Amino acid sequence: MTWTNEHINGHFDERHPYTIKAAALAQAMNDGYKQILWLDCSVWCAQNPNDFFQIIQDEGVFMWKSGYNLCQTAADSDLQFAGISRDDAVNLDECASSMVGINLDNPKGLRVAETFIEANRAGVCSTSREHAEQSSDPRFLFARQDQTAFTIAFHKSGFTKMYEPGEYTAYYEPNKEFKKSIVFFMQGL
Repeated sequence: MTWTNEHINGHFDERHPYTIKAAALAQAMNDGYKQILWLDCSVWCAQNPNDFFQIIQDEGVFMWKSGYNLCQTAADSDLQFAGISRDDAVNLDECASSMVGINLDNPKGLRVAETFIEANRAGVCSTSREHAEQSSDPRFLFARQDQTAFTIAFHKSGFTKMYEPGEYTAYYEPNKEFKKSIVFFMQGL
């Protein structure tokens, strides 16, 4: 399934582009898909992607770390929605949402998808990308919309294993060595 500048369904708000992910996820779920791999950039697969889908199947979800924590990237309203304190959010890695895998046949994976869509409805994907005074806490840097929503969904669903950059995914860098054999190279559009 692919979309370009389309109004998929009511989960998408054209004023807030990051709501597109909830709309796409809801549509895939509605259409009966069970394993979902979200990609929002150009991707090159270095080896057979079936092995990667096996990880999603076995673990229920695939997410990789962005390098931030939820304390740094969640607006006060996001944390309020999640029922997570900013002090607790310091210990929760934020995911990079450029590539997210979800197995909807896994109860925890399904909970990730449902919580992500709920977070979108609550406005998490509609926050400002700038600081925009969305928190007075000095640890808050800026909001990350879909990354925050996926991160909240990941942690609220009981997952703890988030992959390091370079294990299975990496942003494209010529001549870089990677830890695992399956690597998706990503480059923003």
